[in-house]
Amino acid sequence: MTKVRIIEVLNFPRKFVRDNMDLVNCKHAGNFADEDSTCVHCDQGPECEWLYSNDEFIALTDKPVEELAGALEFALGFVEAQVSFWNHKRSKCPCEACNWLRETQRLFDKFMETDWRPTASTAHMH
Repeated sequence: MTKVRIIEVLNFPRKFVRDNMDLVNCKHAGNFADEDSTCVHCDQGPECEWLYSNDEFIALTDKPVEELAGALEFALGFVEAQVSFWNHKRSKCPCEACNWLRETQRLFDKFMETDWRPTASTAHMH
């Protein structure tokens, strides 16, 4: 999986995470502010921080592939948790989230087997 492909498959989870967050009471409208203790201690902090770091306005092409792979791994976990909560049968469910999970997990696994070359800076991700 190329860097461009990783960026492409991050489109779905960005929308999915945004749509599944409660932003009504967020004074930052979902824009993570690491200097604000409200954000740091918020239940949605990890999702919000992920969105802020991987939204469509960030120059994702400038990020190292290791960082993008980490973002994709987070997205897979988030979407997986949500479809499990919904009691979807991931292997057979025709919904967009389950389809994305099946396709992206296959791509990610292949990437991890063939393309992934952990460096000292990314070894902590595993």
